[in-house]
Amino acid sequence: MVRPWVGGLGILLCGLAWLGVEAYRADFEGGAVCDVLARASAAASLEGIAVALHLKAADLYRAQVHALRAEGASRAELRATRYALADQVKAAGLILWRQGELRGAAHYLDAAVKAAPERLDLKCLLIQARVKTGEEPDLRLALLRLAYRHDAACAHYLLGRMFLEEGRSEEAAAYLERAIQKAPGYTAAHLLLAEVRLRNGNREGAVESAGRACESARNLREMLAAHALIQRLDSEAPARAVFVAEAYWYAYRYVALTVAALLVFLFHPAIGKALRRGDRIRH
Repeated sequence: MVRPWVGGLGILLCGLAWLGVEAYRADFEGGAVCDVLARASAAASLEGIAVALHLKAADLYRAQVHALRAEGASRAELRATRYALADQVKAAGLILWRQGELRGAAHYLDAAVKAAPERLDLKCLLIQARVKTGEEPDLRLALLRLAYRHDAACAHYLLGRMFLEEGRSEEAAAYLERAIQKAPGYTAAHLLLAEVRLRNGNREGAVESAGRACESARNLREMLAAHALIQRLDSEAPARAVFVAEAYWYAYRYVALTVAALLVFLFHPAIGKALRRGDRIRH
């Protein structure tokens, strides 16, 4: 039987090792480390802590932006830091959105747009949040302005989705194709275009779009959606178990290694003997 203090020590050591690895991967940069901790908190359903950590990361990036401006840093370096700041505020806003706190979400998304006004994806999210809160009366009009003034891929995608819901598949296809032209790796647009082509009887085009969606998928949810669509089309699909395992390993490999280290620490005979010997010496 493992003694409680041994288990506690093992958990502490493995937790510190995990934090050390994550800090190393983030180059010991404060904002990036807070982002890692925030995502870990969100995965553990500690969403209040996740929001606080994302906002702390945003504060650190904001200070870094001011420092870079004072130093006269390059435009590219400044832009990368502003984008990192915007991503942290956006992440906090999306958590609040999932919780139903739409006004808080709109507030943080507005702050994200101000941090990186050239980010059209943030403007699309802000428009949707403002429509939900009643601040933006007409979603279609707002998206059309964004699509024709800035040629935003996200606006074209959302318009395509709206037209498809209305049964106007030709207009939907046109907007979705434009979204893909602007952003070839836009998985959601590929998936929706495959649905449109399938409804229009263009099975070959649907298979092509589903395949491109599978190739461009960036997370497990998108991979599973693409895989399900390919199976519906009776086309040859990649092995589901393989890419699910790959996705989980990529997302949780460091947690798995930490747990493995903890189990070795707790149950390896040599470690147990050494700890017991230490107990005898102290007594």
